[in-house]
Amino acid sequence: MSKDEWMREQRLSRNLTQAELAKMLEVSTAAVASWESGARKIKPRTKARFQAILAGDVSPADSAGPPQSIKNEGLKLTIREAKDALARHYDVLPEAIDITIRG
Repeated sequence: MSKDEWMREQRLSRNLTQAELAKMLEVSTAAVASWESGARKIKPRTKARFQAILAGDVSPADSAGPPQSIKNEGLKLTIREAKDALARHYDVLPEAIDITIRG
């Protein structure tokens, strides 16, 4: 069994969809699919989080936090959503993203 197949088997053995695993890892569903297909390699930090999930140290509830919202002239932005989107795009954890608001 290849590493790619192993990852898929581990995900399926825990009855997780690619979308659920992606949310827990704070990455895109496409990233999970690309790792499972062997098209991309999983980054060490993300792999460590995946291993924590396998060990039962991380649950879906752990990856959901309260949103931090800001409001600016009727435009409501959620900082968490922005950080999540940037993190998925750059394949990093949201904690690695710093947002600065200048007024």
